[in-house]
Amino acid sequence: MTSSLKFGAKSPSVPEFESSRPTFINTYPDVKQPSPRKPQSPGGRPIVFGDISCPDFQMDATSAHHEREVSSDGRTLRNKKTDIFGGSTIDLDNGLVQYKGAIGTFAIKDQGKVYFEVDVVYNIQQPLEETWLVFELGLCRLDDVDLHHTVERHEHARSFYVARYPEDGKLTQEFWHNRELLSFSPLSDNSPGIEVRITYGMLVDTKKKKWAIADCNNNKVLHSFEMLDFSEALYPVFGCYNPDLCTVEITLKTGSEITMVPQCIRQPGFRSP
Repeated sequence: MTSSLKFGAKSPSVPEFESSRPTFINTYPDVKQPSPRKPQSPGGRPIVFGDISCPDFQMDATSAHHEREVSSDGRTLRNKKTDIFGGSTIDLDNGLVQYKGAIGTFAIKDQGKVYFEVDVVYNIQQPLEETWLVFELGLCRLDDVDLHHTVERHEHARSFYVARYPEDGKLTQEFWHNRELLSFSPLSDNSPGIEVRITYGMLVDTKKKKWAIADCNNNKVLHSFEMLDFSEALYPVFGCYNPDLCTVEITLKTGSEITMVPQCIRQPGFRSP
């Protein structure tokens, strides 16, 4: 009989942290090259807002790391198993080994402008230390997903995540490419009981080779990644971390669940601050 972690339960797992900052030593082990992954097919017809398409896709429950949970409808990822939401079962053949999350079922390559949203809720139970992570949202090639606990270090990947920023101890939104921190902005305190609920809008433009991330709550573009390489398809990935210290729930909104595209990201000349 297998057992699952309950909310608030302790685990002997190693804290997950961002190790690219030069002041910290990487002690997180690498893993062998994962087996090739099969591209998944999206769902129904996309919803269209002008020249922006909102395809219907989910998180691939079979890709989920065995310590994480994807809901039965493929919409929600949790950093703790709950046993009560009909979550994913472990797939030993296809499940992620190193990356603590799941892969989206949609390949982004030549569609033009693609938009989807991600609702994030996290609650801090114990303060994170050093540069420990809360969650990551990324775009990358399939072969890059499972080499590390994040995707930010890869040339063909882009990474947006929230982690403790060591200079002030706050939780910060950070935007990374190829081990380089491109920009950051504060998000919340790092104190027990802190809860954050936020919706992020993701606009990927395969023609202009951009990925813009907006704070939908405040109608504000946080960052725009430039010069993405779509010679091979890029896949959305979703990671969540440190279940001993925080609870994290990431919910994907696609297709008909999108009722509007924020004005800040629709504008032709949008730019990050």
